[in-house]
Amino acid sequence: DAAKTLTLGGANIIGANVGGAIDFQANGGTIKLTSTQNNIVVDFDLAITTDQTGVVDASSLTNAQTLTISGTIGTIGANNKTLGQFNIGSSKTALNRGNVAINELVIGNNGSVQFAHNAYLITRTTNAAGQGKIIFNPVVNNNTTLAAGTNLGSAANPLAEINFGSKGAHADTILNVSEGVNLYATNITTTDANVGSFVFNAGGTNIVSGTVGGQQGNKFNTVALDNGTTVKF
Repeated sequence: DAAKTLTLGGANIIGANVGGAIDFQANGGTIKLTSTQNNIVVDFDLAITTDQTGVVDASSLTNAQTLTISGTIGTIGANNKTLGQFNIGSSKTALNRGNVAINELVIGNNGSVQFAHNAYLITRTTNAAGQGKIIFNPVVNNNTTLAAGTNLGSAANPLAEINFGSKGAHADTILNVSEGVNLYATNITTTDANVGSFVFNAGGTNIVSGTVGGQQGNKFNTVALDNGTTVKF
């Protein structure tokens, strides 16, 4: 029920079985995370019945807290089913296991979201201008995929930073950019010098807005275009 809220105050919200899920039914509803513990782990898939429904409200979390969602969120496919809203507050959030589909990602001041080696559809972010950070940090493979229609930041309210994390044991940190993806940040950075590659090969037009590379002397590796893709920097 869209009017109902389930409040979870624990630090570790763990499914009894591998592959367990929290199901948002047709009308959605809200899950509110309120723990004051430093580390919160949600070890469930978040299953969405109707596109753009359901809310995960972690708006009370501070920058001293981490929030890890170790499961899929929604569905990316021919018929996307996105979580209506995910509000991370000012926490350090990691979405590190499975594909993620979110209609609105709300990032509070100094908040950050880490993407791993999966596909991510974020229709839009809500953040103050020059606030919020997105980190691409693949932990198994060396690449992260942004699904078609993803918008991180906006022209009016760019993020503070979009960062390519360390390559670790891999040769590079690669961002696969699908059609119609737009990135807006004050700074677009790479942790390791000469690491970080953009791959635009899905066609259409993409926007990358902000100062790209050069911070701390760190340049990116490559920008690859294919299939008639246009990119506006």
